[in-house]
Amino acid sequence: QFLTWQPYRKITTKETNEILFFLVPDQPAGRTKNGQLNIRAYFKDGSAPQIRTFGNPFALQSFNVIECSVGFNQLGLGSLFGKEVKQWDAFIVQDGTLPISEVRSFIPDVKSYINNKVFYYRNSFSAYDIVRFTGVSESTTEYELTTGLVVLDEEYTESNSPLRQFQVKESFKVKASSGWFTKEWKEALRDFLLSPEIYEVLEGRLIRILNDTKSVTLYRDKVYNYSLDLE
Repeated sequence: QFLTWQPYRKITTKETNEILFFLVPDQPAGRTKNGQLNIRAYFKDGSAPQIRTFGNPFALQSFNVIECSVGFNQLGLGSLFGKEVKQWDAFIVQDGTLPISEVRSFIPDVKSYINNKVFYYRNSFSAYDIVRFTGVSESTTEYELTTGLVVLDEEYTESNSPLRQFQVKESFKVKASSGWFTKEWKEALRDFLLSPEIYEVLEGRLIRILNDTKSVTLYRDKVYNYSLDLE
């Protein structure tokens, strides 16, 4: 299985990297079998789906963990098939034909958002997941100043004061709202809030953040979509 609590169906963007970690199940003794990532693409013009293999085959050794890159741009889906992809499925096959994992589906989001924050986090399987927040965000910068008195041999003057500033610490705080998500995502995001290791993607770099959320406010609309606030 893939080591994630996220729902089987995920809305993402073409630019967002997506990763899945596959746990190889216990293998019988004897000949080592091979596994490979397969992608099934569905098209906007309604034509028949197509399946392609990606990456090199890997040996199916018991309880190994295989990292798979499954994002739209990572797979080159913008030009690979010569037509527009409206959804793609990711799954692992054994020896080229036998599916041995669940199917994970990805749908490119066609909406435009003013706020679009992407976070990597270590989940309770000790693998990594990716989540995107599209709600309102607010950023503040705080400064912590350390001052003290020094003993001077010379006379104190307006330009030679004993009070000195020794250290300045800067901290950058962000409040972000997830935007609306389904009940299935509500359960998955609990894993995100409990994660000891969270990174925000900023200009292609991973910046580690400290989740200082003391309490969580959940909002619900009339069709059972939810929104979560993070600090």
